[in-house]
Amino acid sequence: MKKVIKKAFSNEKEEAKMYGETEWLQVKRQIEEKGNYSEIGRALSIDRRTVKRLSLMKDPPPLKGGRRKRSSKLDRYKGQIDSWIDEDIKIYATNIEEKLEKLGWDGSYSTVKRYIRQKKEEKRKIATVRFETLPGKQAQVDFAEETVRYADGRKERIVLFQMTLGFSRMKIVEISEDMSRGELMRLVEKSFKELGGVPEELLFDNLKPVADKARTVRYKGKISEEWERFGIKYGFKTELCIARRAQTKGKVERIMDPLKAYIRANIFLDKEHLRKELKRRAEEERQRVHSTTRQSPAERFEIEKKFLKPLPSNLYNFAKTRKEKVSRDCFVSVEQIGYSVPSKYVGSKVAVKVGAESIQILTTEGLIVASYKKLTEEEKKKYKYVVTQKHYEDLPGCARAFSDFRELNKMNLGPFLVVGHALKKRGKKSHAPAGAWLVEKRSLDVYAEAAQ
Repeated sequence: MKKVIKKAFSNEKEEAKMYGETEWLQVKRQIEEKGNYSEIGRALSIDRRTVKRLSLMKDPPPLKGGRRKRSSKLDRYKGQIDSWIDEDIKIYATNIEEKLEKLGWDGSYSTVKRYIRQKKEEKRKIATVRFETLPGKQAQVDFAEETVRYADGRKERIVLFQMTLGFSRMKIVEISEDMSRGELMRLVEKSFKELGGVPEELLFDNLKPVADKARTVRYKGKISEEWERFGIKYGFKTELCIARRAQTKGKVERIMDPLKAYIRANIFLDKEHLRKELKRRAEEERQRVHSTTRQSPAERFEIEKKFLKPLPSNLYNFAKTRKEKVSRDCFVSVEQIGYSVPSKYVGSKVAVKVGAESIQILTTEGLIVASYKKLTEEEKKKYKYVVTQKHYEDLPGCARAFSDFRELNKMNLGPFLVVGHALKKRGKKSHAPAGAWLVEKRSLDVYAEAAQ
């Protein structure tokens, strides 16, 4: 009885085994020599029935010898792990293990890490489809940050903006003030003006000013309402790439990498010099033959511009408005520059409206109390305050203070930039023309236009 049970158990284990090409070759070789299934089985430690089965096979078994595939504690979690890797192929195994522990996982870290490494290798081997864009169809827009080195030893972290037309590879590069939605709108609008039209769609890498929620493999993403309105105004559709999946753009070029590498490899005199060099470089690239299209971007743009949509007659109002409290010395701060406000508003809240080129200061009821032209980068280096004398005319010491300010302006020194008319002296008629006290002879008409 024991022998029967032992034999049955042995046969069960035997059937659980799987034999491959090695065993098949050994059986084939020995069947010619011995011809006895039992003897061969004893020699190879294989059941005689298995020897017979292998000897009758014309071709080797498809699977190599080994045991049956074993189940793993991780099996029930693999679907969830796969979805996390789909969303972010760079996710760390430690992060995934933390997530799994919340779901009840109590296995080893090495098991998790081994599976994740295998899945990531599979993902990286998947081929991507490259496509070429029809003329006027699409432009890719990106923000990037990079550190600039200046000749005086200073370093500055700047934000770069780039728009690239898909068909022609025509590029527009700008230095951005920040990565806000208003600034992105301003730069996109400026690019449309330079191109003379609007492409059918803009492609983004899930930029925060555009997407309230990023696009993933399982979620189409959510575009912000304000950006949606901006797109409707200009007639373009917004497309989001799958988060952390640059290959979904359909092009192999990483459009910001050459630009960032150029900045890292060079030293510039100042930011204005950097702007000029970026403009020069962009113009050179437009004339250079592209390795893929075998034409220069300038040549292909002559074709593409005919397919761009026309600009709208009224441009989008993308000015940012916020509330600020007027300081005791009659200033509100905008981008680290103080702008003067009439003294009667000291301690009160005012609305500050910041546009692309202008700054307006209004009462909470909407009445404009001051308007200014934004300072240039060179002016920001010299001046920390922009002042109008009439804002202080009812305060003691006003005339003396502004007399000194003007003398400093004449010497091209700061920190106060005086704008507006000079006050008339008592008993004497002032013959100073409008704008006589403005630095660089800037006309008051500039400030009047900013209020429009």
